[in-house]
Amino acid sequence: MDTLKKEQLKEEIFKWVKGYNIINFSELIGLLNISTEGDFEIKIKENLILWRNCSQEFAQAFIDLVNEKRILIKFREMNGIALGYILEGTSECPRLPIARKIQPYKEPHWIMIDIVPSHLKDLFKVETKEIRPYCRLNK
Repeated sequence: MDTLKKEQLKEEIFKWVKGYNIINFSELIGLLNISTEGDFEIKIKENLILWRNCSQEFAQAFIDLVNEKRILIKFREMNGIALGYILEGTSECPRLPIARKIQPYKEPHWIMIDIVPSHLKDLFKVETKEIRPYCRLNK
């Protein structure tokens, strides 16, 4: 992906995150006017997956925004609002067991998150631990 397209994708993602203040992957992908489907997944640990079946371009744009500290990852508590996550967006959620906390797992698990613009970290009580997402081909 050339630099111009990558920057445009990053700005498109950031526009929606900033406009909604707090958004999840399913909602975000439903709002984007481009295809985000592909063979990559975004992870924070080997078997801890934030999102899967996305394009490398989408994954890298998201990761760049996190690394630039323009957007933050807010982990969702595992409670009654989990179903809301699945119903809120238009794209399919990963069909994996749901991780209840950040820890090593022997098998792949999906950890539900919200995405928040960094200037609202205090409002949404986002812990600013150093989280380094990365992308890999789905296995």
